[in-house]
Formats: sequence, structure tokens, C-alpha cells
Amino acid sequence: MPANGFNQTRSLDRMLRQLRSLLRSHRLPRPDRLVLSTVSRSVTMQFITGTGPDRLAAVLLWAHLLQGVTLAWGHTNPGQLTVALTGRTSSGLSISAGAEVELTELAGHLHADRPDLPTAHLANGLYLPLGVVEPVSYEELAAVIHAARTTVPLPRVEVAA
Repeated sequence: MPANGFNQTRSLDRMLRQLRSLLRSHRLPRPDRLVLSTVSRSVTMQFITGTGPDRLAAVLLWAHLLQGVTLAWGHTNPGQLTVALTGRTSSGLSISAGAEVELTELAGHLHADRPDLPTAHLANGLYLPLGVVEPVSYEELAAVIHAARTTVPLPRVEVAA
């Protein structure tokens, strides 16, 4: 029994070293929430702080590094967009990352052709009906981030004199 606990500790240490190495060597954004599983050799991370475009950009930066990447976005709550990523590192560590963003943070809005089915309208003519989750390309997500950053004013920071 002690050998199993020792192996799990070594496995966790190895996963943490790999993750730390990726963060430092590629200057990747640090996730706000992190769950590690030694059983499945997987890491689940969430980006919850910062502006909406910054949270999506963090997911996109991780997508650029990983292999076998799938990106999906969904409009599961009215006025909110969810982006999810899955992929693997070169060492085989499974990575899942996600972020949620209010449509208003992306220069988007809700449009209701039908009252029972509001649709999220994003920059560049992209849209998602409520309850839909679908694949999104790296380029589409990058275009939404770019449009949001150029359309939505950044919060002002007061500097003391």
C-alpha cells in the first residue's frame, strides 16, 4: 500500500513539473483554477479573472501549444459564451481549458427572433443560438477576440499623482 501512495506522489510531482515547465518556457497565462488527476494524467484549468477577451486569449494561447486540439464554444446561458479546449502536450499530458465570457465583453448582443430562442450575435457576423455547442476554429475565436479588443473600451486605470 505505501508503494502505491509513493507512486501517486511521484506521478503528481512529475505532472506539476511538466505543467510548470510549459508555463515558464512558453510564458503561458496561468490558470485561475487547476485540477490535476494522476489516474487519467489530465489537467483541467479555468480562466476566470481578467477581461473577457483576455480570458479567451488565454485559452487560445494554450491551444497554440497543444497537439490534437479541439475547440468548442457554446451559448448555454443567455448572454454568456463558454469556450472549451482539449488537447495533449508532447509528453502525453491531457489538457482541458475553459473560460466563460459575457457577450457584452465581446461587443456582442442577444437577439431574439423568437422569444423562446435568443441568439448570441458576435463580431464578424458569427452567431450561436441558445443551447448550442459547436466546434469553433482558432481563426474564428481569434477574430472575435480581436474585434472585442478593438470595439470595447478597456477599463480606465486611475494613476495617483
